[in-house]
Amino acid sequence: VKCTNTDYCSDQGVTVVVTDFGASDGADFILSQHAFSRMAVNQTSASSLLQLGVVNVQYT
Repeated sequence: VKCTNTDYCSDQGVTVVVTDFGASDGADFILSQHAFSRMAVNQTSASSLLQLGVVNVQYT
């Protein structure tokens, strides 16, 4: 999964394990804080990314 926000996100993305559990309001994936933070380019960006809460992503 790769975040598309180039201000905060690495172009490397993060590998996730997908399960069928969780409910959200219009989100494709619910990520742990750790996985969400790993999409960022650095720790400062990770904090900003977490504050956004919802981001657009690409996945294959």
